[in-house]
Amino acid sequence: MKVGTKAWDIFEACLNRRLAPDEELDTENLIGKRFEAMVVAKKTGKGNRTEHGTIGPHRPKSTQLKEVPKVEEPDASDAEFKDIPF
Repeated sequence: MKVGTKAWDIFEACLNRRLAPDEELDTENLIGKRFEAMVVAKKTGKGNRTEHGTIGPHRPKSTQLKEVPKVEEPDASDAEFKDIPF
């Protein structure tokens, strides 16, 4: 496989590391892996393609909060400052 091709970029993205030019690569190493890329429509409007230079490792979005954080109730020391004018 040639260095710098889309296939090369996909291997680097899926394995999440830089590859040596003489490194042996096998498509079996891609099973279960993920990558991200921008896909654009062809100028003819028929079909699409992966935009070269946008291929990278999969970065999952941060997980959403499953539980709403509890609001702190004022304790005795907070009550002391309640009547201070600002």
